[in-house]
Amino acid sequence: MFDVLIQGGEVVGGERHDRPERADVGINGGRIQAVGDLANAAAARVIDASGLTIAPGFIDVHVHSEIALLGGKHRHAGLLQGVTTQLMAPDGFGWAPLGSADAAALWDTLYFSVGMRQPRSEFPTVESYLSLFDRGIPGNLVPQVPHCALRTATVGWDNRGPTSSELERMKELVAQWMDAGAVSLCLGLDYQPSAFATTDELIELAKTTREMGGIYAAHIRYNRLGREGAWRETLEVSRRAEIPVHVSHEVVDDLSEAMLADGDDITFESYLYPAKCTHLTTVLPSWAQEDGAPGLRDRLKDWAFRYEISSHLEEHFSSSLAKGESAVFADTPTRCRVSRLNASESRIEVSCDPV
Repeated sequence: MFDVLIQGGEVVGGERHDRPERADVGINGGRIQAVGDLANAAAARVIDASGLTIAPGFIDVHVHSEIALLGGKHRHAGLLQGVTTQLMAPDGFGWAPLGSADAAALWDTLYFSVGMRQPRSEFPTVESYLSLFDRGIPGNLVPQVPHCALRTATVGWDNRGPTSSELERMKELVAQWMDAGAVSLCLGLDYQPSAFATTDELIELAKTTREMGGIYAAHIRYNRLGREGAWRETLEVSRRAEIPVHVSHEVVDDLSEAMLADGDDITFESYLYPAKCTHLTTVLPSWAQEDGAPGLRDRLKDWAFRYEISSHLEEHFSSSLAKGESAVFADTPTRCRVSRLNASESRIEVSCDPV
């Protein structure tokens, strides 16, 4: 006797080499109790899945929705698409363990990815942040170590590598997150302050992660190194730290296949759509982004700085348009104005008022 009996569907078990097979699924108390031929079983509710696929809940490894799960109007979007588990801190975005000033500065810089107010002003411990999700969220949430928060808590927004004491503190914070249930060290190496990290820093943090059973997951350093250089750095981290790697936003092509060697343990996820989404500051030079969004806004008050940045953006987007690429700028709650890029014109104007 089952609470729910799903009959007649093609079951895909979720293992890498599983093939669909016709089977029934019996559920009691919210848990799967049996899979197989259950034609003679009784159930309080029977679901006819003939012609349909039965699968475990999907895992979304890269979605910026953990804050929305706490009460956003789209908090059930993933669940309605069959996603029952999401990973926390994609691109290394996170806010613990940080005091109120550091948390506010990082939130201000990464607001584009969450679009909501902070649920609290500070998260002094890993547990204080994870406690927000103890109950009431739709689905499961798996922690990752947020490298942006680690850097903010130790090195701050300086464009340099960590001192030996700062690196040891970062390794301690990695261990705290791993002890709290994190499964990987997650980084966004085109986003500040993670973009200031050195390769040696990444290797040392990856070693700690590997020792505690985790993997290295990263949006790799495209802007500064280019795609080939970013792959080389990632493989260096993987090989020297002896850690499995997961790469965000990637594809299999001649370059990626040529970079890999026997023994490399690499996975990746790809966009399901023909464009990426990020904020405008990712195309600015690193030196312009020190001190995060507050520092950038202060520097934008200087007309010489604004002229230099405008020239940089014009060169960047002219090059992109020459290669057939395009860009769309969306208005945001921070009152950034929409800029229009017209591929038929030789001159591109990009302007932004400080907020």
